[in-house]
This record gives sequence, C-alpha cells and structure tokens, in this order.
Amino acid sequence: MSVASELTRLHRDIASLEEEITVNTGPRAKAPLSATDKRKLKAEMQGLIQKLDELAGRLA
Repeated sequence: MSVASELTRLHRDIASLEEEITVNTGPRAKAPLSATDKRKLKAEMQGLIQKLDELAGRLA
C-alpha cells in the first residue's frame, strides 16, 4: 500500500476510535469504561503517538 492510502486508513481508524470513546464515556454509555480501562487505553495511545512522532521525524 502507498503512504497516502495508509494515512487515509489511519484517519478513518482515528475517527472510528473517537466515536467509540464518545459512546463509551458519555452519559448514556451502556457499559462505561472503568478508570483502569481508561488508563490502559490512554497509555497505549501515548505509545502510538510516540511512534507517529518517530515516523514524522524520519520525514524531516
């Protein structure tokens, strides 16, 4: 796959993740995320952000 198509997929995946987080943390959440789950997800996202920063640095 090309870099452009991978970026398009990444945008789509982030939008999907945003929707899931909104649904599972909002006032009408059927099964709200626990504090532990929120911490784990946040830590995993921080790792992904770091990896994206490293990849962006390779383009500089």
